[in-house]
Amino acid sequence: MSKCRLLLFRCLAAPLVLAALPAVAQAGEMRFRFTSHAPSPVLVRLFSGDRLQSWPDDGGLFILADRSPRKFSVSCKTGERICYGAWIEGDITRFWGAGDEGRHDCDDCCHICEPAGKSPRHQVIFD
Repeated sequence: MSKCRLLLFRCLAAPLVLAALPAVAQAGEMRFRFTSHAPSPVLVRLFSGDRLQSWPDDGGLFILADRSPRKFSVSCKTGERICYGAWIEGDITRFWGAGDEGRHDCDDCCHICEPAGKSPRHQVIFD
């Protein structure tokens, strides 16, 4: 094949190959401000509604041990649905949002991940 034909082939084929590749998800961020008015510590975990991912990444928990507001930010994929689950330490039957394993339905505990730097801070109060 001549150099001219090879160059023409590469120019025509490259857009087709690129179009077949999956789009790379844009880095996003979710920001929360949790406050607990519960009589015992509240444990919180965030869950992705779109993939097997939870935060904190290490499998730990966000702990609200007093009435002070706590701010948390997590990295996520833009457009991803993130839900919170919270429960009283030692009593998973008293929960908010998606609960301890993210399995419960909720009306307002999920939010969509926004591009980094554009996420509003979602305020949640546990009574």
